[in-house]
Amino acid sequence: MRFEGTYEVEDDYVGKSRPHHFDIDEYDIEDDMTDDDIEQLYEDFAQADFEQNVSFRLCDVGEFVEWAKERIRERYDILEED
Repeated sequence: MRFEGTYEVEDDYVGKSRPHHFDIDEYDIEDDMTDDDIEQLYEDFAQADFEQNVSFRLCDVGEFVEWAKERIRERYDILEED
């Protein structure tokens, strides 16, 4: 028997959240687990699912590289003036 857990990704964007689901098998639960152990198990499964299934895509990397290089050039220019 399996339990379907649910979590949402919180990213501060209104209307962008949607539930993500993961399964926990009854055999993952040990007989001597406390409530805290069970809650931690649930969190661990959600975290593992998040790490395996939620990703990001970087945008404007080239723009950032140019911006960073300009900051570096400015620092060298200041040093050369001294």
